[in-house]
Amino acid sequence: RGIMRAPIPAGFERPPPLGTYDGQTVPDEHIHNINVILDFRMVSGAIRCRLFPTTLRKEAMAWYQSLAPQSVSSWNVTTIFYN
Repeated sequence: RGIMRAPIPAGFERPPPLGTYDGQTVPDEHIHNINVILDFRMVSGAIRCRLFPTTLRKEAMAWYQSLAPQSVSSWNVTTIFYN
């Protein structure tokens, strides 16, 4: 899909620390923190989607792994977290 084809921006081969999320709390703060850091660097939604799973741990990673392959098509799909 388009997300996996999005080119990594120059100088972004090593992304900034984004914190981790384990699924024990409401994800709003974690998503907000990701957005603040990546907005500052003007990172596209596709790259955010690629980075997001690298921040997940424990139950949050189990949730992510339960999603159907290629079911996330944009950064706005983070609302799936609330279902």
